Amino acid sequence: MRVWQYPAACLHAVGLSASVSGTLLLSLSAIADATISNPPWVNFQSAGWVSFQSAPTLMMDRQFTNSEALSNLWLAYACDDVTWYLIDQCDLHNREIEPEDLTKIQDTIRHGLRTHSVAQMWFIMWKVARDAAALSTRAYYSDRRATATIPGKIRKQLEIAEQQGELRNNWNRQQAHISGTLGMVFSEIFGIDEYSNGAAVLNMFEQLGGQWKPSGELDAIAEAFMRDTLELNTSMPALEAFAEMIRSGLTTGDALMETIQRNPALFEG
Repeated sequence: MRVWQYPAACLHAVGLSASVSGTLLLSLSAIADATISNPPWVNFQSAGWVSFQSAPTLMMDRQFTNSEALSNLWLAYACDDVTWYLIDQCDLHNREIEPEDLTKIQDTIRHGLRTHSVAQMWFIMWKVARDAAALSTRAYYSDRRATATIPGKIRKQLEIAEQQGELRNNWNRQQAHISGTLGMVFSEIFGIDEYSNGAAVLNMFEQLGGQWKPSGELDAIAEAFMRDTLELNTSMPALEAFAEMIRSGLTTGDALMETIQRNPALFEG
């Protein structure tokens, strides 16, 4: 039995700035582990619920300018896509990832996707799941202890890739591992698929709406981070969450934004 049931492409509603005339709210859903019997639907604030067949036309009429929303949406989708593959590989080897380890793994996956493609990250997931399974056959390694090495193995593979500059990019999507509605939208509108380089994807979104956060704005966010957590007496858990983002390999600015987005209760009275 899986410890964590994780659909490949199931996301909550995300707000995207469309044009100066208003905001396009996009809600997309797909189910990875079941056959889709009904056509997927997309919710546009301006048009209501429409069938996916009509959605690309509506989206293409908009000028997307919120690079941060697009980037976060793609990172969330791609992270789910890679996580699904890792859990599937662990199932093949009878490995069960603990929930706390899965959180660390996803932070590392998001960091890796800022540089690499989904297919390249699949290759890493395949390799670390296989290595953990082999490790569990050794007399001094229990199944749980062997599986617990996966987060560190993923970080190590990313470090090796950074040093050597090579990762396989020909890992194909499994038949049961569907890309989902959101994957189809990214492909239809932006030409993004599992082989698209993560750095190139984020750069493309950045070009749509300028830089994510100017340094002056980051300074203001950092000031609010410290002020709010001091007032709410949540400084210690907020700093611990921020430190975890840094350890996962994010830059200071990205770690700051991820901490706030992932832990809203620490910053709201």
